[in-house]
Amino acid sequence: MNQKSLFWLSKSNVLLDASLKEFFIVYQKYIATELLSDKVDQHLLYLLRQRTALVRQQGSYFLWSNFSVLLVLGSEKHLRKYGHQKLQVFNPRELKNKRVNLMTETLSLVAELSRSRTALCHAGIFKILKNQLSKDEWLGF
Repeated sequence: MNQKSLFWLSKSNVLLDASLKEFFIVYQKYIATELLSDKVDQHLLYLLRQRTALVRQQGSYFLWSNFSVLLVLGSEKHLRKYGHQKLQVFNPRELKNKRVNLMTETLSLVAELSRSRTALCHAGIFKILKNQLSKDEWLGF
């Protein structure tokens, strides 16, 4: 397993695999505001310490897990605060099903944020996430 800092990653071209864009929209629309608020800093720091699936292809890095990395890279304030943080980077080929992995990761994050009394729209998040998976993936989940 490799380690990369967020500052290092901010200087690289980090993209999202096209098949995962719908999951990231859920993060942006429902979760980002709560996750990037100052009252739940511990959750963001915890997420940044999690393993991150990142693969290099055609001069860019593709992110397959841990969308909190993209949220921090997109926020100058949070990049200054957490840029020194080291990410545990691993080869995403270790993931059996990246979409089911993201479903698990997202629902775990929603549950954790809910314990902090955040204002999340749980029904909306769940409905969108469920629609992202095929029937077989959903059953596997």
